Amino acid sequence: MDNTQKETQDKIDAQMNEPASVKFLIDVAQAMETRIDYNFNSVIQVSLLVEFLYEALEKQGIKIPLDEDFQKFQETRLSEIKSKFDEAVSDATEELKTNSEINLEDD
Repeated sequence: MDNTQKETQDKIDAQMNEPASVKFLIDVAQAMETRIDYNFNSVIQVSLLVEFLYEALEKQGIKIPLDEDFQKFQETRLSEIKSKFDEAVSDATEELKTNSEINLEDD
C-alpha cells in the first residue's frame, strides 16, 4: 500500500468512528453515481462491439444462431459468475467481520 492509499484509508477509518455527515453521504452518492455511469457506458460499448462482430461475421458468410446452445452457454456462464460473486462477497464479509467492529449480522 503506497502513502496515498494509506492516507486515504486513515481518513476513511477516522470517518468510520464519527456519525456520517450529509456532505459525506452526498460525496458517497456522487461517487456511486459516477461508477454506475461508467459501468452503464461499459455495457453499451460491449453491446456495440458484439453487434458489430455479428454483422462483420454475417458479411463473411458466418452465421451464429442464438439457439439452445447459446441458452446452455448463458446458463453455465451466469452460474459461474454468480458463484465467483458469492465467493467475493463472502470473503469481503469475513474480512470486514475480522477487521472491523461493525455488526454485519441481521438482528
